[in-house]
Amino acid sequence: MPDDLRRAIERGEMSVLYQPQLFLETGRAAGAEALVRWEHPERGPIPPERFIPLAEESGEILDLGRWVLERACEQAALWQRELPGSGLKVGVNVSVLQLEHPGFPGALAGVLRSTGAAPEGIVLEITESSLLEHESRVAEALWRIRRSGVMLAVDDFGTGYSSLSYLDRFPVDYIKVDRSLVRRIETNGERTVSLLEALVVFAHSLKMRVVAEGVETPGQLETLRGIHCDIGQGVLFSGPLPAAGAGAFLAEHLPGDPP
Repeated sequence: MPDDLRRAIERGEMSVLYQPQLFLETGRAAGAEALVRWEHPERGPIPPERFIPLAEESGEILDLGRWVLERACEQAALWQRELPGSGLKVGVNVSVLQLEHPGFPGALAGVLRSTGAAPEGIVLEITESSLLEHESRVAEALWRIRRSGVMLAVDDFGTGYSSLSYLDRFPVDYIKVDRSLVRRIETNGERTVSLLEALVVFAHSLKMRVVAEGVETPGQLETLRGIHCDIGQGVLFSGPLPAAGAGAFLAEHLPGDPP
């Protein structure tokens, strides 16, 4: 598998899909998350939860991450040209191994220059657990990246530490609530809603926006709107789409003034 992974990019087996995100209050397009997919010629689709850990173990995540970042920035630059003034953001997942590499901030700046993507249109997403487990080693890189104009998101919030105390130590712009917590809105009721509402209030006090992942039902949407969650992502709106389809979806959801 590691050898297959090494050759997958060269063979054109990797692709990037984009899952749209909408502002919950208005239904206006907010952006999209770039999601890498692997179509193996013999094994068929291999889910990211299988090949991303392999890429990290083998070190291939550096090349794979660079490739995904380049594709996402190319797409962001295209949408910035085609949909000027839209303010769309493209989220890109980054591994802690990328952030720990001393050349990453410079490489990111190089990708932005070569693609023409505006830094403020890119959101790098790092999981909450990675952020806290490697805090001392990634903090400097995160501050340097944020000073360049690129935005930052804490991903998978609610799956690990779920502590709010660390958020003021990092230049975070978005908190992405994990789908497992969103799902509990309808199974755990009032307690989960109260937790999410407190998170939204806290995030807003720090000038952060909250993104709910895995929004699947009208009930979840109604609740999230009621607690003033900012942005939603999930199959209720759209699943991951090829770039052209995602662009069309976002364009259809752009009328009106941005929030």
